[in-house]
Amino acid sequence: MTGLPDGGSYCLVPDPARPARLLTNGGPDGIYESLNTGAMWTKISEATMDALIAKSDNVKISFGCRGVLYVAIDEKVADRVGQLSGMFRSVNGGKTWTAMDLPMTVEGGLHPGTGGWIHFSLAADPGNPDLVYLGGDRQVPTKGTSFPKPNSIRAKDFSGRLFRGDASLPKGKQWVNLTHAHIAQLPEAGQRTGALRTQTPAACGVTLRDACWNPMTVESTAEPSRNPTRAIGFP
Repeated sequence: MTGLPDGGSYCLVPDPARPARLLTNGGPDGIYESLNTGAMWTKISEATMDALIAKSDNVKISFGCRGVLYVAIDEKVADRVGQLSGMFRSVNGGKTWTAMDLPMTVEGGLHPGTGGWIHFSLAADPGNPDLVYLGGDRQVPTKGTSFPKPNSIRAKDFSGRLFRGDASLPKGKQWVNLTHAHIAQLPEAGQRTGALRTQTPAACGVTLRDACWNPMTVESTAEPSRNPTRAIGFP
């Protein structure tokens, strides 16, 4: 194996369309690509990404359709304290990259519980190159309040935190929360649309699928007609 720097890797991701193609982080040095199942590696990340990866404690990579790549980077703030610091998208297989917004509510970003070093999921939509999904750690109360008083998206407890990004939208409008109130429109129970599908019976959960169609599940106990995606956990 040549071209891959020493250091720990947070993920090793195969291209569903080309199994011999692999992506990983080369320790703290950036994102690397192999076209021959790991025999040789080439760096494909840019300087802005590299600066964040150098101080990261978690990195996620996901292949979308039509050659789109997504990379999410969690910054190590302290020991076992991490927060999402960068979200990047490439439409040409990693030749160039564009930064996306970071998901946000009044209470904070993807990791208000600072658990990005362990609670961190990324999945590109396998049918729409503009859509991507992020899972974080947990809900928190709005500043100055405490649960069970609802926060800004009507969460009443320390339940899951899940967002959908749309790269076709302008900056400042790219992310929407998928749990609790003000959620995006979801398909009916049992239907499958892109990376989202509701589970039967009665849409009691949301199952995300990555580009390899592996499941990422958020469970729910809410009444489906009122609140079909109230999250109580994210693996």
